[in-house]
Amino acid sequence: LSGRLVSQLINGRQEAGVHAAIVKADDWASGLYFVRLEAGREVFTRKVMLVR
Repeated sequence: LSGRLVSQLINGRQEAGVHAAIVKADDWASGLYFVRLEAGREVFTRKVMLVR
């Protein structure tokens, strides 16, 4: 794990509701990535495996 930030999709407050973000990962290498979401005082982190 290199621990570097690869992409930041949304930075800032969002109105309440359902949201979606599209990740453009065409130039990313295969491997394990971590997705982090901060919502108020809660933080969610998930692993995503990118396989080419």
